[in-house]
Amino acid sequence: MKYIFIDFDGVLNTEKHQAFLRSNGMKTCDSYGPIFDPEAVESLRSIVSQVTDCRIVIISSWKFEGEDRMFQLWKDRSLPGILEGITPTLIPQTLDDLYAGKGREIKSWLLLHPSDDFVILDDVPDFLPEQAAHYIEINPRIGLTMTDVEKATNILDATNI
Repeated sequence: MKYIFIDFDGVLNTEKHQAFLRSNGMKTCDSYGPIFDPEAVESLRSIVSQVTDCRIVIISSWKFEGEDRMFQLWKDRSLPGILEGITPTLIPQTLDDLYAGKGREIKSWLLLHPSDDFVILDDVPDFLPEQAAHYIEINPRIGLTMTDVEKATNILDATNI
């Protein structure tokens, strides 16, 4: 199995799209929160269409709303790919645990769902050194782009379908 660990704010929820919505007097949120940038969502759709056996895992703070709500959000917003779940929330036990929090949560997920084929899409490098080759830093202003899609599919050793 291949995994896309994805953050929402700065990846799918972009500064650019929120500014566009506000400047055009459009609704910026729905019952789940900020409305995602359709261009960023299409970029995610491009990754999942090119990668076989790929699943989405949410690492965003939005996961604190609960896994059931995240599955409903995925369905209601017609988001691409198959949502596998959310990473566990780990309480820091030591001072070192305060750093690379998302990285520790991804490591914990991968202990239960072993795979070397994963990519991390986030705008903040909150990860472990051994995850660096899997991390793509997303520009929060513009979100997930086709350039990021190419990097992600290369990391996942994608095969065209």
